Amino acid sequence: SANDELEHMVKKHIQAHLTTKSLGHTILYNKEVDSTQTILHEEFRMAPEGTICLTNVQNKGKGRGSNEWDSPMGCLMFSFRSYFRNGQQLPFVQYLVSLAIVKAIHRTAGQELDPDLFQIKWPNDIYGKQQKIGGILCQSEYVDGTFQVTTGLGINVDNQHPTVCINQILHDIFG
Repeated sequence: SANDELEHMVKKHIQAHLTTKSLGHTILYNKEVDSTQTILHEEFRMAPEGTICLTNVQNKGKGRGSNEWDSPMGCLMFSFRSYFRNGQQLPFVQYLVSLAIVKAIHRTAGQELDPDLFQIKWPNDIYGKQQKIGGILCQSEYVDGTFQVTTGLGINVDNQHPTVCINQILHDIFG
């Protein structure tokens, strides 16, 4: 089917660029889902470390608490699984992911950016030009001596609604 072909192309493209030990080596992809976080955290509880659940559109994206994340086409949405034996590391996961996202935005811009243009808003939001453009959600469970962490991300890359997106901010600056 067309969805199977698209799934194969997405996986092949992502995996061709991997330099990671485990992240992204297993990919669950569907064009449209309710929530990548729910799929990975609840339906694929025993997924191997590094498994990514990726979609183009989420209908019920999860935010902090009971908040929902509006996830239209153009938003980068995925969740991934990681495992930790040391529970003291867990509070740092979302902060490291947040830092990695901001660093990736600066690196892919291709030009020097004002360091304040894209920022982390404590504890789990990504801001661009003082407006929320994304968020990170971590959920963990302790199973058989290991903390299973599902980390979900939603980043407005090329969708100007519901707020603003990375591409629009960069276009406004560089034309």
